[in-house]
Amino acid sequence: MNINVGIVDQQVGALSVKLRAELDSAVGRKLDDTMARSVAFVVLVSKTVLDLTDAEALELLTEGSTPTSSAEGATFVQSITYATNSQNPVDLRDLRSNDARQKSLEASIQGLGFEYRRQRSAVAPRPVDISTATAAEAVLAVWRRKPQQAKFRTTEHFGKLYDTIFTEDLQGTHVVTAVLLFRIAENKRKRPTANSAALVPYAACFAAMLMGQYLLEDMGIALEKLDHRNFEAAQRLIDTQGEAYFARAITALEAAVAQLYGGRTVSLQQLSATFRRGDLFQYPSIAGV
Repeated sequence: MNINVGIVDQQVGALSVKLRAELDSAVGRKLDDTMARSVAFVVLVSKTVLDLTDAEALELLTEGSTPTSSAEGATFVQSITYATNSQNPVDLRDLRSNDARQKSLEASIQGLGFEYRRQRSAVAPRPVDISTATAAEAVLAVWRRKPQQAKFRTTEHFGKLYDTIFTEDLQGTHVVTAVLLFRIAENKRKRPTANSAALVPYAACFAAMLMGQYLLEDMGIALEKLDHRNFEAAQRLIDTQGEAYFARAITALEAAVAQLYGGRTVSLQQLSATFRRGDLFQYPSIAGV
C-alpha cells in the first residue's frame, strides 16, 4: 500500500479545524493544536478503515470510554498524542512539558534556587537553568544507575523511559544534585587535559553515576532521604568534593576496564563499545554493592 504522507497530513489538518468543537467535546476539554491534530488523526483512521461519517467516527472515538472529567480527557488525548508522535523525541519532550510531574518538579526546583525549563527556549541558559533534556539524562545516569541508556538512548527519555526517569517520588533535590554531578563529568568529557585518562571522553555518564554513589556515602543517607532539608549540605559537598568524586570515579572505572580486558591494551573503539554496554556492572566497585 502506498501512502502519501503529505495528503494524510493535509486531511488531518483539515479535520482538526473542521471538527475542532466536536473534538474538544469528545475529550471533555479544550485542546491545543497539537493534541487536536492527534485526535483528528484517530478520527481519520476510523473513517477510512471502517468507512464512517465524521459523526460516526466521533461517536466511535468516545463510545464506551467517554472521559468523565477534564483530567481523564487530558490523559486520554495525551495517550493518543504520545503514540502518534513516538518517532519524534523533540515532540515528545514538548508534549510531556505539561505533565503534572513536570509542573511539580518545576515548583520544587524553583524553591531550591534553580529554574527548571519545562519547555524549549531560544534564550541562552544560565548556570541556574536546568532543561528537561539534561534532567532526564542526569537522573537516568546518576540515580537510576543506567548510564548507557542515559547516553545512548536519548530518543527514548520522554517515551519508553519516561516513567523510569520521572517516577512519582522523584524530587527536585534529586534532579538538581544529579545535574550538578553530571555537569562536572560532562565538562571533563568536553575539555579533557593532556593528562586525562583515555576513557574520559566515553565515561561521563558512568562517572556521574559513581559520583552520586560517593555523595550519598559521604552524607550517610539513601537517595530517598535526600530532600530539601539536607540539600544545602549536598550542594556544599558537590562544590567542594565534586572534582575528587570525579577523579575517584575515573580510577574505579580504569580498574574495572583493566580487569575486564585482563590488563591488555584497550583500543579507543573497544573503550567506546564498553561504555555502550553494561559489561562493567559485573564488578562491585561499579555495581555499587
